Amino acid sequence: MVETFDRSLNPDAAPPSDQKEAVLQVKALMADHPALKKFSSKAVAGVSEAHRPTLASRLSRLDKQTGAFLRTELTLHADWKTDIASVRNSVVHGLPSSAFFLKNVIPLQISFDILMILFEARLLVAFGFDQPTVREIMTKNPHWWGQSNHISKHVKTFEDFSEFVP
Repeated sequence: MVETFDRSLNPDAAPPSDQKEAVLQVKALMADHPALKKFSSKAVAGVSEAHRPTLASRLSRLDKQTGAFLRTELTLHADWKTDIASVRNSVVHGLPSSAFFLKNVIPLQISFDILMILFEARLLVAFGFDQPTVREIMTKNPHWWGQSNHISKHVKTFEDFSEFVP
């Protein structure tokens, strides 16, 4: 949801012309090496999509567009965006690291809380509210205190998850 929201607010630029040439070169390379054929579609897709921002970049951009609401209102370490992207990729792609969540779902829960806060704050900016008003609206919501407390109390579980990821 947050990725789609960011795409609607900040459309991705067209790929640079040299990237289109690189896609053609990858296709030719793969065609010349039969042993690489099974990797061809993923390699071409990887080069074709390389210009798009990562989830962590999108989260950073959305936070900046809210006046760094998350960074100023929550006690988050600098890598929170990368942590959320890692949690998301683990679950969405069924990576071996997703086994971590059988024992500890807290990184999933706080990722969800952070994303919801970010989404709500950025939506308020999209509606035309200035950054101080966004902060006032968000922090006066009784639900805010539960979310922010839960995040602050458990943000260290991202480190536990990071240590589990190969």
